[in-house]
Order: sequence, then structure tokens, then C-alpha cells
Amino acid sequence: MNKLTVNQATGFLESRNSLVAFDAPKKARFLKLAEKYFTKTGKMPNITALCECVGISLVTYERHYRDDEKFHEGIREIKLKGKSVLEDKMFEYAQNKGGYMHMITWLRKEFPEEYNPDSRITVQHQTAADFKWLKEALENSKPAIESEIVKNDPPSLPPG
Repeated sequence: MNKLTVNQATGFLESRNSLVAFDAPKKARFLKLAEKYFTKTGKMPNITALCECVGISLVTYERHYRDDEKFHEGIREIKLKGKSVLEDKMFEYAQNKGGYMHMITWLRKEFPEEYNPDSRITVQHQTAADFKWLKEALENSKPAIESEIVKNDPPSLPPG
């Protein structure tokens, strides 16, 4: 596998030692085709078809999508546009009769604190000092009244 290096002119990662390298010009073409398709159709482009257009495999696409921050950012931009279209449709469908699932899905996404019962707040602490406030709160909440445990036998029943 060829090592990926930064093309200083474009910022894209590319492999230089291959005849079929996914280099900066191919990445720029890939992103331009994807953007053009989305703009023209309002639909997400087919990644397999784009790979075929620029002459790369899906494995190569996946590797560069994972490792090349600038290329990933370009693809993410297109995906965010698609996400926005879907969210708009979800909201539109939620307003129609029978749009209950769209309504719940949209509300849970946009307002999870109110509409998502699975929403949880997680707090991570790094040191024992972070727990000092919790320890103090527990100590201050101990009851101030001492009590005595008294054995109370139930009344005995008459024989019979």
C-alpha cells in the first residue's frame, strides 16, 4: 500500500507511486461531480458511480475518505446538504395526517431533552478531586436525628 502524502498546492492527501493514484485532480473532480449531481437532482450521488468516473475502487475511496481530512470534509459537506433535505421532508410529512413517526423523529432530533426518553447526560471526571463536591454533598445530607431500633413482636393470637 502506498503511503499518502499531502499535496502542498491543494491540501489533499495522495499516493504518488501509482499509475491509478487517487491524486488531488481526481479528488477535485470527484467532489465537483458529486456537488453537480446533488445540485441538479437534489439527490445524493452514487459513490460507486463516482468512483468509476474517476477510475478508482471503492476500497481506495474508503481509505481516502477515512484518512484525508480535506476530502472527508468535501464529502461531509454534500452529506450535510442531503441531511438537510431529509429533515425538511421529515418536517413536511410530520404535518400531514398519519405523519406521527415523522413528527416524533423530528422532535426527538431537534429537542431530545424533551422528546427523547433515551437521552442521557453523561459527565466524565478525570481525577478524584472532581468528586470532592459529591462527597461533601453526601456528608451534608446525612440525617441529624439519631434513632433507635426497637424490636416489636406482633401480638400473639388466642388459640383456636
